[in-house]
Amino acid sequence: MNYDDVMEEETSPRTRRNKNKKIKLFDIIAYVVCLAISCGIWAYVSMQENENYEYTFEAVEVHLEGINELKTDKNLSIISGYDQTVSITVVGSRKEISQYTSADIFASVDLGSISSADKHSLEVNVELPSSAMKLVSSEPPKINVFVDETATVTVDLNINLLYNVAADLTIHDPQPSTDKITVTGPKTLLDTIVCAEITYDLGAVTTSVNFNAAIVLVDEDGNSSGNPYIKTDVTDVMVKVPVTREKTLPLVAKYTANDTDRFEYVIVFTPDSVKVTGDPVAVAGMTAVEVNVDDITNSRGGSVTTENNLLLPENVSLSDKGLKTISYSVEKTALEEN
Repeated sequence: MNYDDVMEEETSPRTRRNKNKKIKLFDIIAYVVCLAISCGIWAYVSMQENENYEYTFEAVEVHLEGINELKTDKNLSIISGYDQTVSITVVGSRKEISQYTSADIFASVDLGSISSADKHSLEVNVELPSSAMKLVSSEPPKINVFVDETATVTVDLNINLLYNVAADLTIHDPQPSTDKITVTGPKTLLDTIVCAEITYDLGAVTTSVNFNAAIVLVDEDGNSSGNPYIKTDVTDVMVKVPVTREKTLPLVAKYTANDTDRFEYVIVFTPDSVKVTGDPVAVAGMTAVEVNVDDITNSRGGSVTTENNLLLPENVSLSDKGLKTISYSVEKTALEEN
């Protein structure tokens, strides 16, 4: 087929009709697509702007207003009602409502009308984060709050320690900054509290330990009290845990003499050794205990007090508190002349 034949076929009436049909079909498809997009945009905008959109915020926390006034003015405390939630239904535009979550809705009850220890049913008040939203309902519309007389008790503090310690170390009873805890709250709940506790894991213990830990109130069943309206005079306590090492060491003399160039001195103690206790590191580094016997030039012996004459490092002491004096004898031998 030559060029003239091709041109004649493309310009024939039948070919032009087929092309026109294709163009019209494309135009129709494009129109339908544009119409669909336009309708979708219109529907989306309408849905976003429609102020009759209804939505429910679930698990909205209910705040109790006036707790301090209830306690100070009426000597009453909350037993329960502090952990309740409600579902809040609102109406407005989807665009506006979608900007918020349950945390943005403020629900509360006013405790001001309560005047006695009892169960009280209080209406839930709701504050919305936007004036463009309207409140439809709160479910439930009221919550129950149980109130009791406020009381104060004092309980013992028990300390439970978990640890690993070497056999030559001794871990002593913990020394808390206080061993009594004052607790204030609803009388009904306070009657169930038997003590306060601290449980602390010291891990591998090699020396004395100081730590600060939170206290937990424990009821008669051994469970911890989780009521936030029970208050304690302290929330955490500083605890010291002394750890010591004990060791038996020989006694050696620390003395002076003005004739050591001519005489050799041998000092024998009774007892000849003592047991010391104290800081594990300090005790581990000791090989003997020095005893100060001063000038022994003309002495054949005597005794010294342990309180003033045992030369011990800081944080190390004599284990036998009953040992008050140490006796000693002096042997003096002339040196051979060269």
